Amino acid sequence: EQLLAIEASATGPELLALKHQYRERFAEAFAAALGELGPAQRNLLRLHYLHGLSIDELGALLKVHRSSAARRIAKARQELLSDTRRRLAMGPAMGRQDFEELMGLIASRLDLSIERFLAERDGPGSIAAGDHSPGTQ
Repeated sequence: EQLLAIEASATGPELLALKHQYRERFAEAFAAALGELGPAQRNLLRLHYLHGLSIDELGALLKVHRSSAARRIAKARQELLSDTRRRLAMGPAMGRQDFEELMGLIASRLDLSIERFLAERDGPGSIAAGDHSPGTQ
């Protein structure tokens, strides 16, 4: 089951209620947003979050400076977060405050969500079919 990767101890009762209320909606939006990333971006996230490659290791693999590798990861994360936000906003209406709190929760735990969704989607040791070189975009 795909879960919103938020630890119960890190939130108050109101935020926990949001987590449970919008879990399925988040899972659908996040999975769709992840699927919309290009293969290179998904592989970059997979190598970093599932395989544990550091920014330096990714830079060496991609034959780019570590800062370029870091920017590529940051760009993929931002696109994922923005698309998830857009998809959640398109769904059934929720109060603005609830929406902003939910987005804050998602942003604060984005790394955990990426790791969990990629592991559930492809398995921790895989490079997904059709997702080839992390360096091509």
